[in-house]
Amino acid sequence: MRLASGGVVLGLAFGVLTRLVLRLMHRRGHKAPEQLALIVGMAYLSFYVANGPCESSLLYSMQKCTAVLITCHGLDKTIFA
Repeated sequence: MRLASGGVVLGLAFGVLTRLVLRLMHRRGHKAPEQLALIVGMAYLSFYVANGPCESSLLYSMQKCTAVLITCHGLDKTIFA
């Protein structure tokens, strides 16, 4: 249970944090490649933290991080606009 719940919590936390930083980057006029680099970097960081220090589920962490990014206002409006 700890393995699955830890992955979900980490994924949600990294997803929300990434979404907030993306919103800030969009307001400051950063271009799509910079925002995409942030998404890839945060996804890898979520993977690394779930695998190493927290010893939780990598799959749940990545899945929830992606779900938050897609459902919170949509990636297409931020990056692909």
